[in-house]
Amino acid sequence: MLKGETDELAALVAQQRVVREATIDVNALEAKQPVTEQEIASYYEQNKNNFMTPEQFRVSYIKLDAATMQQPVSDADIQSYYDQHQDQFTQPQRTRYSIIQTKTEDEAKAVLDELNEGGDFAALAKEKSADIISARNGGDMGWLEDATIPDELKNAGLKEKGQLSGVIKSSVGFLIVRLDDIQPAKVKSLDEV
Repeated sequence: MLKGETDELAALVAQQRVVREATIDVNALEAKQPVTEQEIASYYEQNKNNFMTPEQFRVSYIKLDAATMQQPVSDADIQSYYDQHQDQFTQPQRTRYSIIQTKTEDEAKAVLDELNEGGDFAALAKEKSADIISARNGGDMGWLEDATIPDELKNAGLKEKGQLSGVIKSSVGFLIVRLDDIQPAKVKSLDEV
């Protein structure tokens, strides 16, 4: 998972929103505005452009200077650059968590009880998690760098692989967190770079 994707995922998990709810009786509204299927089809045909989404694409590029590329670089130059810029070749510690998010504390406690009785985390996440993104992956949030780990996960105090948190109150409801793996920080070797 790329850093931008982990940032996006972490922001999604930690987001807060103000929501207003209104209950609308759709049947009563529909009764006040009778429309035939033919009128709907006609409106759609006349306004097709309003229902089109623009084509989207993502472009990545590297700017290369042909003159610079023709200069020979010695192994000693490469080693010197590597030695002087090792901070650029350091992969920070990464942690992998799985979560199950529920709307209520009682739901979270029930899920935690099932897990403590030997329930399968991934299956319960797919079945019961309110977080649709991680639920699709069995609760897996992927690899997160320290800067992108939400505070709720950091404060869970998980240290051992496979360790479960208790029920954690969060801005999005209630969480049960499992620490799946930890990759310590490491400097990539010159061969890897």
